[in-house]
Amino acid sequence: ETEKLEEMLSKDAKENDLGTAKKIINILGGNLIVSSNVGVGTKVNIVLDQEIPVSNKKDLDKYDDSYFDKKNILVLGGSTDERKIFMREIDEYSGVMETAESINEVIESIKKHKRYYAIIIDGDIKYHTIKEVVEKLKGIKGFNSNIIVFSKEKEMKSSKNRAIIGIQGYIVRPLVEGSVLDTLKNLDNKKM
Repeated sequence: ETEKLEEMLSKDAKENDLGTAKKIINILGGNLIVSSNVGVGTKVNIVLDQEIPVSNKKDLDKYDDSYFDKKNILVLGGSTDERKIFMREIDEYSGVMETAESINEVIESIKKHKRYYAIIIDGDIKYHTIKEVVEKLKGIKGFNSNIIVFSKEKEMKSSKNRAIIGIQGYIVRPLVEGSVLDTLKNLDNKKM
């Protein structure tokens, strides 16, 4: 492995880019997780498998395992300003945010075995009703993500109406600071 790494470093030294970093991290047995949002920025997480020699339990307590507790959350639709609020609050929640522009992107991602703790759907998404989107998602074998809708629609405020459609959470539009975080925490409380 060290020889491969040295060869790659010398060969790709002129091309220090994300692809080179990914190759190196893969050789080391790790993963590179990139999340990018237009107008918001790019977040890169590097996960390397490591063995930590521990002489006693106290030594383990000083290491931060919070990254592995992070939950993948997908946001479908929304404006640039709304996505900034989502990103800030999902990060505060210790989640990892991804975005999609269409239901087809979401379906393809899930069919490729990507798992999400929650999918947050713009209630004003073009070409589909919320009910159609939920039915498409629930029709995917093995789908078990929480579904949250953000919308102005008053009928979604009723938990009875949400349960009929198959939605676990609702965020009122316009987004208010803290509403995304509160909704995610409420999901956690329901699962306990």
